[in-house]
Amino acid sequence: MDERKEFLLHLFDKVWDDIGSTIKVIWQSIVILLGVIATIIFTKANIVPITTTYTIAMIAIAWILAHVENAAYWFNRNLVIIANIERQFLNEDDSEQIHFYFTAHRPAKMVPHFQLQYWFLIMMALCLLLYYSTAKLLPFFKKFPNPSISHYIFSSVYFPYITAMIGILFICYFRNKNIEKYNEFKKLSPGKPFTKKIAYVHGHGGENLS
Repeated sequence: MDERKEFLLHLFDKVWDDIGSTIKVIWQSIVILLGVIATIIFTKANIVPITTTYTIAMIAIAWILAHVENAAYWFNRNLVIIANIERQFLNEDDSEQIHFYFTAHRPAKMVPHFQLQYWFLIMMALCLLLYYSTAKLLPFFKKFPNPSISHYIFSSVYFPYITAMIGILFICYFRNKNIEKYNEFKKLSPGKPFTKKIAYVHGHGGENLS
């Protein structure tokens, strides 16, 4: 039993370390976005074509959003492991004397830390597309008031929008797969059962899953 306890405690520490590493990866990704924004500034000097720059910006934002989705999945999954380990040492009365989070697992949703970054990236993408529309798309239609079908299909002016749409589809698919994996993980590794019901509203995802 002593070896089991020691193993569980080491596993507990390792999982917490993984959570910290996951959060750091997201902030490192933000640096990539800042680099893209710096590249956008270069378009003012005609160093880089504006269409290329904004297409790369959409790719970068979609890439970081995918990292946020993946980090949120690993964060929630690790919290399940942590709660299951805590249940090996804590009893039902500890839900009042220590904390109640170990009595139930989070729903498949992001913690506010990831939500803030997620919506920041979405707002950033919308602002960039709005600026691109006024800087490139509107002048394009003024230059070609009656564009041919080939202009609609083959013109590179639409690349940032196409990239953004592809990114949305990829993120939605990625999120659904992560939700399926997380729910499967909770089903296969529910942890030590607790009979005590705790009716919380706001904490731990805002759902009572005891």
